[in-house]
Amino acid sequence: MVIIFLTRICLTLTCLILFSLPAHAELAEKVIEQKKAVVTISVEDKEKKQIASARGFILDQRGIIATNCFIIAKWLKQPQNMLRVKTDSGLLFPVRELISSRCENNLALIKTDAEEPAFVAVDREYKLEQGDRVFLLSEKTTDATRVSDITLKEVITKGRLYRISHPFAPELSGSPLFNSKGKVVGAAVVLPGGGKPYSVAVSLAPILKQLDSYKKPGKSKESTCLLETGKKKPETADEFIACALIYYTQGQYAKAIDAYKQALHMGAESASLYNKLGVTYLINGDYISACETFQKARTIDPRDPMTYYNLGITNALLGEKNTAYEYYHTLKTLDADLAQSLKELID
Repeated sequence: MVIIFLTRICLTLTCLILFSLPAHAELAEKVIEQKKAVVTISVEDKEKKQIASARGFILDQRGIIATNCFIIAKWLKQPQNMLRVKTDSGLLFPVRELISSRCENNLALIKTDAEEPAFVAVDREYKLEQGDRVFLLSEKTTDATRVSDITLKEVITKGRLYRISHPFAPELSGSPLFNSKGKVVGAAVVLPGGGKPYSVAVSLAPILKQLDSYKKPGKSKESTCLLETGKKKPETADEFIACALIYYTQGQYAKAIDAYKQALHMGAESASLYNKLGVTYLINGDYISACETFQKARTIDPRDPMTYYNLGITNALLGEKNTAYEYYHTLKTLDADLAQSLKELID
């Protein structure tokens, strides 16, 4: 027993020595250099009391941030809740909008008004595999930021979700994971499960697709919307929908809701349009109206996967977890990947 114990000590010391070699020191330096692009995201209630905290990382010069979906769910739970984004140096970035309500791999994108922020270097070609070593900016000590060495262990969903060798604190959920070249290849998130949360590594592929598809409204669409308060109001359903999309990206959700309603009143009924209106209600904190609107979408198209996804999320937020699971089981027959994303959110 003594020999085994001493052997373990020797192995531990060997690992510590290896990690202090120049190659690892160089890697740690590359990772730590990017901590300016890693932010703390917190939710405050109407009393300005912090009720949740997580991490996120800035993906590009527009100030778009990837973060863990659970912090977004906390933010949206009450209309009075506020989302705060703070850098390591103490800068506060105003949040402009939630880009997408679809939380694939338990990640979401938010847009801030940060001007020319630092952003992480992403390796878009890298695909996570079982056995990979990745690196996490973990807890800050008194005078330094520690880099944790993590191995991807058990496969949960190949290419998407992996259990990792070392759990991390919930407040680190949403942190970027770096490869041996110091580039971001995934994210560390905490998932609920069986009453006890567990730590996983997730792929960035779905969130990068959302990032690529996100565009600022063009001048022609913006001018159409500006006519509402100028010489001319929108006259067609398409013009009202264009205005609604612009209002939505600007965070003017009440105006977006009114514009969508106008389009519907003019006969532009579709499952897609009801889903857009429902998501706007959801982000605006009106879960009941969101649920009713998604039900109208289901009436029009009973096999639209996004409708069941949205109904699942909405019922989970309303505390109707059993109903949310019913929509999950239906969604499995329509879109297995989207169903898995829903399950991760409602578990």
